Amino acid sequence: MGQNNRVVWTNGDSTGHTVTPEPYEDGHSGKFGSHGIIPSNGTYEFLFTEPASIKYHCEPHPWMQASITIEKQRF
Repeated sequence: MGQNNRVVWTNGDSTGHTVTPEPYEDGHSGKFGSHGIIPSNGTYEFLFTEPASIKYHCEPHPWMQASITIEKQRF
């Protein structure tokens, strides 16, 4: 299956946030992006199995932006 990159986002803030990317779909795990608001102390996780570079933001707070890069592991 290639890489095994399970990533967990934990909301340590007192307000809700989202993980909202440009459309991206992993061949194994499907569509990436939180399904609604991640509440305070809540989590969202996704298993990336393919190389990708994805920008994402928080829907209620669009100035909160980040990106994630998944690279193929080399042995």
